[in-house]
Amino acid sequence: MPANGIYLPSANALGFSTNTTARGSISSTGAWSINTPSSGSVALTVTGVAGTHSARITDNNASTYDVGYLGIPQNSQTSAYAPTLQDRGKHISITTGGVTINSNPFTYGSVSATTWTAGDTFLVVNNSGSNQTITAGASVTFRLGGTATTGNRTVAQYGVASCLCIVGGSTPTFIIAGTGVT
Repeated sequence: MPANGIYLPSANALGFSTNTTARGSISSTGAWSINTPSSGSVALTVTGVAGTHSARITDNNASTYDVGYLGIPQNSQTSAYAPTLQDRGKHISITTGGVTINSNPFTYGSVSATTWTAGDTFLVVNNSGSNQTITAGASVTFRLGGTATTGNRTVAQYGVASCLCIVGGSTPTFIIAGTGVT
């Protein structure tokens, strides 16, 4: 491997290095891999073309999204639902059964995310003609935006509730506010 530059780590890949350390590679299918830096720097910087969305990110569910603020992706649910960390930055469209926010937001495969973090945000959209309830799971506190009121929240028909985690950890607190939220 050269001290700095391009090398061929295998017959089907192209690699990049600096100071004789592999920094990343491109496979024969065009997939890019960026190696984690060894100390305090950013692992990846993406620079797009002005006015376009030339960079995309794929999450662990193989859903692909353009990079940058473009909208609020939808997670459509037709029965009772408990948000996961994958719902951050999205809106949950619920038609029946309500939403329960648990202190342990999800477990998938061998990876377990145990708590919400301050700043985690998502919307709950009541996409029905009936009220939907946002229920605080065990060890979760809700505060109605603009008040000291705590407890479960009701989202009126076709209402929208923003859910913002203001205290993370094993006993998270969310401020819930929006149109038709009581």
